Amino acid sequence: MVTRSAAARILAWLGPVLLIPVLAGAPALAGEPFTVTAVAIDATAEDAMVAKASALAEGKARAFRRLLEKLTLERHWARLPRPTAVAIEDMVQGFEVADERRSQLRYLADLTVRFKPEPVRALLRGARIPFAETASAPIVVLPIFQYGSAARLWDDPNPWRDAWLGFEIRHGLVDLVIPIGELSDVVAIDALQALAGEPAPLRRIAERHGADSTLVATARPNFDLATGVPSVTVTLRRGGAETEVLFSERITGAAGSSAAGLLPEAVAQVARRIDDDWKAQNLLAFDRPAEIVVVVPLDGLESWLQVRRRLERLRQVRSIEVISLSRQEGRLRLHYLGDEPRLTTALALTHLTLSEVDGRWTLRPAILAAGTDGGKDVAAPDIAVPAGDPALPPLPALLSDDPVAAENDVPVKPGLDELLVE
Repeated sequence: MVTRSAAARILAWLGPVLLIPVLAGAPALAGEPFTVTAVAIDATAEDAMVAKASALAEGKARAFRRLLEKLTLERHWARLPRPTAVAIEDMVQGFEVADERRSQLRYLADLTVRFKPEPVRALLRGARIPFAETASAPIVVLPIFQYGSAARLWDDPNPWRDAWLGFEIRHGLVDLVIPIGELSDVVAIDALQALAGEPAPLRRIAERHGADSTLVATARPNFDLATGVPSVTVTLRRGGAETEVLFSERITGAAGSSAAGLLPEAVAQVARRIDDDWKAQNLLAFDRPAEIVVVVPLDGLESWLQVRRRLERLRQVRSIEVISLSRQEGRLRLHYLGDEPRLTTALALTHLTLSEVDGRWTLRPAILAAGTDGGKDVAAPDIAVPAGDPALPPLPALLSDDPVAAENDVPVKPGLDELLVE
């Protein structure tokens, strides 16, 4: 991992307009979209070293397949490319093993693989398969088990919550958070408040887990006495609002089986639906490049740097032109992929608000838009940047503690603070 430093070389002014290509190493919002974790590997051979090599090769192949499924819509999985083992190895940026266990003939471990983004993108684009890279902000899922007139969230038994806690949900682009029912969870919200969609309790539980939103997932078991067939009716609501049903389906089992046995599959269906809907809304539209001019209210140099750092996180934004810049505001031309609604959604994930008033687009930090901090932005933490991502050619960054000329011998210009005008 390479950490982006606030101190870097000065980018020379290119005429009256500053062009800032978004660096290929710009990080994902939640985790790393080209990293696959927790791949269980297990192989047996004539000795442990051969078993390890076989397990790693097979694990990387499965990790690559999981990566492609992570980035693409489920309806396209049947035609995903199947590269050779050599081709997959060429796309591996690095890997780690954990919990290694071995004997004379057997090797077991958990594998984490980081893939090179650009070859993966090229492979999918060559296969004409759309894909998404944008990870969602955390979303809290509240699993409520309804039986008769009872509604259980934190109380035991709650087999629906147990099914969610036992499901592997860390492999998609949507960051689903399942509270385990600690005392602070119980104090924040109860089942009736979640079902009623009460805003304050829902906000409390979301904030406790660092999330922006909540989903209320209910499961109601049924049993047909005449046929002996169990079923579970699953409903997913945004924030518990009854008018916003996102998913509702009845899952039926075999005669003589139990409704509890249907819950793990129900969780899998709901999680896949959430992830697929998110990807559908955030597909990178390489065939639809667009641009938009925005005005950015500023409060000096630091607020400009905060906005710029947030824009650099977005894969949808391919480059930024600074049309004009002062201490009070900047005018930018954003070159992006897709349409304005998708751009607005992506910007919101980095806490930037895009709004239009009288035909003029304004971009500002969400906290500034809310007016809760006196008009000052909040400093962003250091961002972890994956190494070796050459999607766009790197250019020197904007600021430096030790100004030097760029590698192309462009003369050093004054610092950005000096270029800001009243």
